Amino acid sequence: MAQLYPFTDPIEADRSAPMRVIAGHGCHVTDESGVTYLDAVAGLWCASLGFADERLRAAAVRQMETLSYYHSFMGRTAEVTERLAERLVSHLPAPLSHVFFGCTGSDAVDSAVKVARFYQNARGRTAKKRIVAREGGYHGSGIASASLTSMSYCHDGFDLADENGVLRTGRPHHFRDAHPGESERAFSARRAEELDAMIRAAGPETLTPSPA
Repeated sequence: MAQLYPFTDPIEADRSAPMRVIAGHGCHVTDESGVTYLDAVAGLWCASLGFADERLRAAAVRQMETLSYYHSFMGRTAEVTERLAERLVSHLPAPLSHVFFGCTGSDAVDSAVKVARFYQNARGRTAKKRIVAREGGYHGSGIASASLTSMSYCHDGFDLADENGVLRTGRPHHFRDAHPGESERAFSARRAEELDAMIRAAGPETLTPSPA
C-alpha cells in the first residue's frame, strides 16, 4: 500500500484494499471489477455536474493547451481567473464584491478563519476570535476546519491548536435531538435559548464575526 487514504484506518486498508474506481459517467462510477454504482455524494461534492461531462472536458482541454496553471500570489494572476471572479461577483448580493479562491472546502474554511482573525486584529479587538460551531457539523479536515468540525474522528488525538477557540452548540435536528413530545417550534426556541445563553456566558466580545 503506497497511498494513505483520508478518513481510513491504514491497518484495515492494508488488510483489505479500498474499492478502486476506474471510470465515471453522469452520476455513476464503475469499479475495476465492472460494477457500476450511483455516486450519491458526487465525488465528495466535487463533481456536481457529473462525470465525463463533455462541456467541462472540452473547456479543460482548451485551457490546458493555453495555460495549464498560474497562481494569484504577489501581484500576479491569470486572465481566466479574473474572468471567473468577475462572473461570480456578478451573482453576489450587495455589498459582497470580492471572492477569494481556495483549493478545497477545508482550505476555504481555514482561509475564512484567518481573514476573520486578521479583521478583528486590524480593528484592535484582539480577543474577538472565538467561533461558534454546531454539534454534528462538518467543516473540513485542516487545522481550523477540523477544530470547527464537531465529529470526534476529525479532531480526537490530533491536538488541534484551534479547539480552545471553538464553542459548540446543539444542532437543529428535531428528528434526532428533540425531547419526547417536543414540537419543532419548541425545539427551535430551546436551541435558540441555548445558543443565546452560551454566547452570554462566553462573552459576546470574544466571538467573531459580529456587526461592526
